[in-house]
Amino acid sequence: MSFTEPSTPHSGGSSDTPRSAWPATGNRPGIRERVRLRIDSEIDAQKDRAVNSLLEIADTVRRIGEPLGRPPFEPVAKYVQTAADRVERAAVYLRKHEVADLVDDLCDFARRQPMVFVGVGLVAGAVCGRFLKSSNAAAEKRPW
Repeated sequence: MSFTEPSTPHSGGSSDTPRSAWPATGNRPGIRERVRLRIDSEIDAQKDRAVNSLLEIADTVRRIGEPLGRPPFEPVAKYVQTAADRVERAAVYLRKHEVADLVDDLCDFARRQPMVFVGVGLVAGAVCGRFLKSSNAAAEKRPW
């Protein structure tokens, strides 16, 4: 008589990992492999969402810039179009590369341009800090 593990989400009895992702030996992956595969899957899903969001942003920026194509706003329209193109290019780059490649590229950039890297980090930190501070202030004003 064979024993079958229960298939509940918390029991670890059944893996969400498809059999095709298991090692070539056909053996069921261990906990470490399952966790790694799950993390990789989540990262890929987040990356896909980020790509879709960037493409939507690029499209929105383009639509906002369309009315600016007439004088006297033509120079502004060119900047808006360039911004949309760069956002779209970032989305395509993200789509084509694995997360490990992105991290390697970021590390290479930090080695080549350490001051720019630190500056961008400081600006990003300040923007995030302001966002969180304003979010907290808005939450405190709510009556509920």
